[in-house]
Amino acid sequence: MNTSFLNPTYLMIFHFLFILISLSLLIYLYIKDFKYITMNYLAYFLIFSIFYISLPSIITVYTNFSIVDASSEIIRKSALYGFYFNLIIFCGFIFSLKINYKNSLWTYLDTIPHIRIKSIKVIFIVFLIIINLYISFIIIIHYNDFIQAYGDRRAQADLLQILINNYKINFLFFIIIIIISSLFFIKRSYLYFIYLLQFLFLDFILSDRDYILFIFILFVLLQSYNNKNIKIKYLFSLLFLFIFIGVYRGVSIDNIKIEKFFDFINEFLYTWANVHLTLTSTQEQDISNSMLYALFKIGLPHSYELLFGKYHHYVEIPAALNPFKTAGLAGSILAEVVSFKNKFMLFFEPLLIVMYGLFFNLLNQTKFITGKVLFILSIIYMFPIIRMGFFENALYIFYLVIFYNGLTVYIDLQLYKKIRLINKLKEDSSLKRIA
Repeated sequence: MNTSFLNPTYLMIFHFLFILISLSLLIYLYIKDFKYITMNYLAYFLIFSIFYISLPSIITVYTNFSIVDASSEIIRKSALYGFYFNLIIFCGFIFSLKINYKNSLWTYLDTIPHIRIKSIKVIFIVFLIIINLYISFIIIIHYNDFIQAYGDRRAQADLLQILINNYKINFLFFIIIIIISSLFFIKRSYLYFIYLLQFLFLDFILSDRDYILFIFILFVLLQSYNNKNIKIKYLFSLLFLFIFIGVYRGVSIDNIKIEKFFDFINEFLYTWANVHLTLTSTQEQDISNSMLYALFKIGLPHSYELLFGKYHHYVEIPAALNPFKTAGLAGSILAEVVSFKNKFMLFFEPLLIVMYGLFFNLLNQTKFITGKVLFILSIIYMFPIIRMGFFENALYIFYLVIFYNGLTVYIDLQLYKKIRLINKLKEDSSLKRIA
């Protein structure tokens, strides 16, 4: 490796220019035509890359300090690998601008409304009500636990894991997202957002922020499908609110201090620390196992384990060296890349992410509801990919749609049959004119 690339000044300049150029381009394109950003998978990924890769790279290189006490060489290597990764994502984003995103707005249902879907809407709403009643029941039986945990981040995190693992609330959240998205394309209404209020309550009472972020992204996407944008000043205001919630979650009013607001950077630094730990470790992740595991995410849960035994997640590598024994560091998209200890993967995985993003952009161009629901899920589920890794999360949304989105697929099949009939009638009519 050319040691000049590890020069801290060069590394900071590389990442600073990346942030400056990326943000300038994103803002310019949003003002020019917001759909280039809001309807573009790689635009969202680029934004996350700025905060989760470039920002912590600059801070750690400038201070020459890592919260996990990594060496100067590891800090600089991480920043260099992060720049390679971001550069490929940026090039992919530039290439994605060739797509005409105006074609993403409509479905066949907008042009062929005469299809019987009233009973399907009723079934969707019944499912929403049942899920909401189930979550209400969970909130009631754990009411005392919520009260006792409030203000205690460790207790709140433990309670959230119980809700996710034992009661499957994350899974149910994404089922609701599928249903609300499908109903939106049927009726073009925001009314169904009321079925997400319980998740906002859970975020508030558990001092979390993931559901707030996911619901906000869903709102931005549905606004875009209605060809409506959100003014930049409101976007920045919502970003400020999101940061405020993230920093002061669980903090009593008496303990709120202005300087604590800058603690939001710790979210990115702690995530970035996974890269330092993974590079420090001599362990490596098996590429073929990760790819095979990714493919099995489309199938039934635990199907990989049934056939091949326990899967060893790459996060076990940084976890083994984690100095914070009472707190986990989750994971990081770049930590997954470097866990393979393979230079080819430094190029291949971000390129794979670009192709993955372009696939969903093209899928969104189709006028079938299922394609648009998949696109919406891909954007919302991007955060777990950034925080946990690509191979272990990328195909999960296909599992959700294949096994739990049958009604929307049925609507699309009915639309497809009607389109074929219309096209056949047009073709017959043209032949008669020629005759």
